[in-house]
Amino acid sequence: MLSGKKYTVQIGGETYVVVSAESPVKVENSVACVDALMHDISNSTVSTSLKKAAILAALKLSLEVQSLKEELDQTQQAVQKMITQLETI
Repeated sequence: MLSGKKYTVQIGGETYVVVSAESPVKVENSVACVDALMHDISNSTVSTSLKKAAILAALKLSLEVQSLKEELDQTQQAVQKMITQLETI
């Protein structure tokens, strides 16, 4: 069972109920991000269904998450290397 607060949100002109344990600000920011991205995708092509725009938005966000995870991993490795070097001094 999902736990968290229920939010009624508008994305792509449709109403959804979202259940999240995240803060209202995070939910609001995420909704605004997805809605804007779907709007941009819909405006960039002649005939994009809501479903297609949602899938393309999810794909774009997933690629961004993967890039950020890779960047975080590289940063953590660099920090660990610096810590190791400092410990040998």
